[in-house]
Amino acid sequence: MAERRADRPQKVCGILLEARKLPDGRFAVVVGIGVNVGFCPQEAPYPVARMADYVAGADPEVLFAHLFEVMANELAIWDSGRGVGKTVARWRSAACGINERITINLAREQVSGLFAGIDDGGMLKLETEEGTRTFAAGDVFFENNKNG
Repeated sequence: MAERRADRPQKVCGILLEARKLPDGRFAVVVGIGVNVGFCPQEAPYPVARMADYVAGADPEVLFAHLFEVMANELAIWDSGRGVGKTVARWRSAACGINERITINLAREQVSGLFAGIDDGGMLKLETEEGTRTFAAGDVFFENNKNG
């Protein structure tokens, strides 16, 4: 296992969002969440860990119950998009790695630069040699320790 840094824990979980426009014009979003509770991959391109490394007695059933409650609260804050400002403010307060070099892996390109923050729409801002770019999705890797 890679050395642990107190300021940047290893990757324990990940999310994937898929959005589709519905025939009536509304958008639907599916959220996929993976959490390493008791086990984690032995081979990964970045440091990984499991919840049990940080929380004594980590249990999938307890985690799911907590996740269900927190997700319901976040959806209430989101309020069908009317609470986007509150949601973005919460993302900003939790974001780590701002002003650090990151690499974003996309389906057809890899982009590196300085993580400049999160814009008002919730997009990741990246300062590149060509200027500021924004991203709605991608695999993000911190270059200082390759932690995804």
